Amino acid sequence: GADAIHFDASLDGSIFLDASLGPLVISDSVSIIGSGRESIAIDAQGQSRVLDVTSADGDVLLEGLTITGGNASAPITLTHLPNVSGGGLHFLDNNVADGLLAFNDVTVTENSAAVYGGGIGQLLANGLIENSTISNNAAPFGAGGGVLCFGSGGWGKAVLSQHGRVPRSNN
Repeated sequence: GADAIHFDASLDGSIFLDASLGPLVISDSVSIIGSGRESIAIDAQGQSRVLDVTSADGDVLLEGLTITGGNASAPITLTHLPNVSGGGLHFLDNNVADGLLAFNDVTVTENSAAVYGGGIGQLLANGLIENSTISNNAAPFGAGGGVLCFGSGGWGKAVLSQHGRVPRSNN
């Protein structure tokens, strides 16, 4: 079955990623469940992406947390487009039929990417966003300040709740 990471309800504050280790890499199905987006933030401090989902064989669920301070700004070349997308979270799923990226009660804020998907850069996967807020992200040299989806998978299953806001441009 899928792995699950549960943050203790007593935790409150930011978890700062070590720049020398880079982003948190997810390569298998997992649920990461925080104690609430107002309580727990994972912060890359502008030094790397926050989360890099490489090719999950199954679903990835993020719930009850904030993703902030991510930055995807590698040198811009056509062969390196995945390196300049998804400052907060980058999701590349080569097995489109099996991968679903789901957000519930998540805030994605103050992330940036050089070309696209300042908050979330999604390639070849499906997504579901519920009861979440995506704001104040930037992709200054491209598109999708908040979210950019690219590829045949798209966000065909996407649901954006009335509580969330997905910007159509840099904000």
